[in-house]
Amino acid sequence: MTGQPHKPPPEWAVGMSRKCTKCGVIKDISFFRLRKANSTSFRSWCRECVNEETVKWKKAHPAAALQTEEKNRKKRHKAIRESYYKKEYGIDFEDWARMYEAQNGKCLGCDKKLSLSNERSGAPHVDHEHVTGFVRGILCGPCNLALGGAKDDPSVLRRLADYLEEKAPSPLFYSDQLRGCRWDQDWEHDRVADD
Repeated sequence: MTGQPHKPPPEWAVGMSRKCTKCGVIKDISFFRLRKANSTSFRSWCRECVNEETVKWKKAHPAAALQTEEKNRKKRHKAIRESYYKKEYGIDFEDWARMYEAQNGKCLGCDKKLSLSNERSGAPHVDHEHVTGFVRGILCGPCNLALGGAKDDPSVLRRLADYLEEKAPSPLFYSDQLRGCRWDQDWEHDRVADD
């Protein structure tokens, strides 16, 4: 018998074996998949035979294989996300969807449309109060990072907003002495010319 069992079978099936109807080899039950997660019956082909046939099918039907993989990836992603929301924030996907709808699909910080793709920067983040765990809403990645960087302190964020609105660019950053510190297109040309 080749290969390793994928995972241990349910307790009620330990010690059982069955014959694969494809390769004809009698194997421990752990080499067979359950028909469904809650099922009490196993598939008739062993994992190795199923995997071989899957590889053949994917080669013969590449477009359908990609479509199936994308559909399964989205299902897995939703299940992982839902499990994470429940564990971290005590909310389920329906709670999250209600918040998303109440916000019209926009970030509560910058008011930009939230991306539902896996792009990290624009992907929705559940914002919560770190001491109590109270969920406040949904933010985009940059707004969530800004709050985290300010340690959720409104006074820091107000000072930063004041700083941005009141401070003019310093003339020091445009002096010839600091020319090499500037990111401009002329810097490399000037440096070469000075040599």
